[in-house]
Parts: sequence; C-alpha cells; structure tokens
Amino acid sequence: MNSRTILTSIVYIIVFNALQILFMRQLDLFGLAFCFCYIGTVVLMPIKINPAWPMLAGFAFGLVLDFFQDTQGLHAAAGVLTGYLRIFSLNFNTPPGGYEDYMEPTVYSMGVPWYLGYTLPLLFVHHLFLFLIEYAGVGQFLMAIIKTIFSMIFTIAVLMLVQAATANSKQLKK
Repeated sequence: MNSRTILTSIVYIIVFNALQILFMRQLDLFGLAFCFCYIGTVVLMPIKINPAWPMLAGFAFGLVLDFFQDTQGLHAAAGVLTGYLRIFSLNFNTPPGGYEDYMEPTVYSMGVPWYLGYTLPLLFVHHLFLFLIEYAGVGQFLMAIIKTIFSMIFTIAVLMLVQAATANSKQLKK
C-alpha cells in the first residue's frame, strides 16, 4: 500500500462522513430513497488490507452516524456486516490475474462493470439490513425491498460522483 492509496482513503473518509453527517441524513427522495454514503469508507478501502480493518471502520463510522441520528447502533451493526462481507465480494469478483498491490476498488482503477459487481451486493445487504431492522422484521418486507433498491441507486450514484470529483486527471482520461 503506497502513500497515494492511504491519502485517497483518508480523503474518502473525510468526504463521505462529512457528506453523510452534514447533508445526507436530512435528505430523502420521496420517502423511498436514502443515501448512506458513509458506507463508502468501508467499500472503498484498499484491496490489500487486513479484513479486520473494514469491520472496525464500519463499526466506528456507523457509531458516529448513530450518535448524530440517535439510531442506537443500527448503522454500526450494518457497517460491521458490510465490512465482514467485503472480503467475500472481493474474492467473488477477483480478476483473472488476481489483484495487484496498486489496485483500488474504485471505478477508475477496476472499471464500471467490476465496480458495480463488487459494490451493489454490499450496498444491497447493507441497506436491506437497515430497513428490515427499521421495520422490526419482515412484516413490511416489500417496502423494505423497495427502499433498499431506490436507496442503493441513490447511494451508488453519490459514491461514483465523489470518486469522479476526487479523481486526478490521469484517472479521468481512462
């Protein structure tokens, strides 16, 4: 892991958590789509990192959001689950030659098809977990699925926009 990867991760941590706490927690689209961009800190962590770090980051950043939203550990639990499942998504989406040390799990490093195949299942599980707990079970399963799908689209759009905004000129030319 080089200094550029570490710097990029720090920028993502600051941007996603600031966005979530300052703007996204009050924003919903028609009561169906919510943006949980804080989970981008877990999803976009470097590929060659100890698997415990994404779980710890998911817990820490989820706990911070829980503090601001008074959700009593809901986001921390969803963040840990996402951090745990991240390694399985990376293994499932491993390119033919394997991962190189310089690779990052971003649109610009791995391409859109790989990025969506890696990110969408993680976001689906994260969001479904949140909404099923919100509805206290599977009583309103259909509404939880609808909110999960719309929120997943909203979140992936924000994650990709932030990556585009923070990309350097070499990455944008690819």
